[in-house]
Amino acid sequence: MAGPLELYEAKLRAGHIQDDQAQRRGLAALEEVYQRLTRPAQRQSRWQWWALGWRDWHRGAAAPSVYLHGPVGRGKSLVMDLFVEATQAFDVVERVHFHAFMLTIHQRIHALQRAGQRGDPIATLAKEMAARARVLCFDEFVVNNIADAMILGRLFEALWQEGLTLITTSNFAPQALYQDGLHRSRFEPFIARIEAQMQVIEVAGPRDYRLLHDGLSCVYFTPLDTASRVAFEDAYKRLAVDYKGGPASVSVGSRQVPLPYVAGPIAMSPFENLCARPLGAADYLALAERFAVLALDKVPILTQELRNEASRFKVLIDALYEAGTLLILRSAVDVAALHAGPANTEFSRTLSRLQEMRTKAYVDRALARLKA
Repeated sequence: MAGPLELYEAKLRAGHIQDDQAQRRGLAALEEVYQRLTRPAQRQSRWQWWALGWRDWHRGAAAPSVYLHGPVGRGKSLVMDLFVEATQAFDVVERVHFHAFMLTIHQRIHALQRAGQRGDPIATLAKEMAARARVLCFDEFVVNNIADAMILGRLFEALWQEGLTLITTSNFAPQALYQDGLHRSRFEPFIARIEAQMQVIEVAGPRDYRLLHDGLSCVYFTPLDTASRVAFEDAYKRLAVDYKGGPASVSVGSRQVPLPYVAGPIAMSPFENLCARPLGAADYLALAERFAVLALDKVPILTQELRNEASRFKVLIDALYEAGTLLILRSAVDVAALHAGPANTEFSRTLSRLQEMRTKAYVDRALARLKA
């Protein structure tokens, strides 16, 4: 069974990636986690392994937690991908995107409270997670509000008490989490626990690998003129030619998200419809799951006056990117110049993802999803 470092070397030999010392530092930490997970089985007979089962044998064999942080596009997710790939046969590792994870946590807490459970629902959640996995991997870890901040501190502590190993990737060093947030002082003890409990490793090589792909495909159109409108409409109509199209809506819980054009797995919507309305992660995750292609029209320059719309746009792009959804986009300016507000690390990630989402490699994968 190949560990993450061995898988990395294999990708290097095949020419699929470039060697990067910052990525190697992250891989070295995850290789240690991998070795801690696999080492006990090497001392057991086949009969003992079969009798105990892999999951039960590893219960209590806590490996060190790891916090990977650094600028966008430096390979943090690649490092985590290799660890997950190396451990997938063991059925002890669970990977989740952080937006989806927090949505699930809030829903589960409300469900437990409605059921009248006594005691702390966080402890119950931690036990439920420990019953499913020994390692939890969180991609794109971020803290946006005080409610999440308070939940996360208690939840991580409970997960560590259950013996779970936590692995996170983030664009933010621990001290930069929730930096200007309301009542941040109440969050600072959790930052101290992260730094004490986790190996904090910066993955900050000199290259943004998302900008190194070749073969940009014509799925983004600018400016907002007649020529771009015709090309934009032609792009999604050619994909939707085999489907009957028309207005529709997507169900999210008890609510409906209306869309002006839906044709099978393809949807079209103006920016204002999805980002100027009070929608959130649950809505965007539902859209990304439902549609293989989203055509987003009339994206404006995101000024400080449109900061709420920009915040929703970030979450929407995260959801589409994680689902591998093909984005067809028409905007006032090229995506590299979309954000006109103050410098923002999170929006740098969004711009980087937008660049990747128009590359030939990404578009080809998305089209394969459409045809599946």
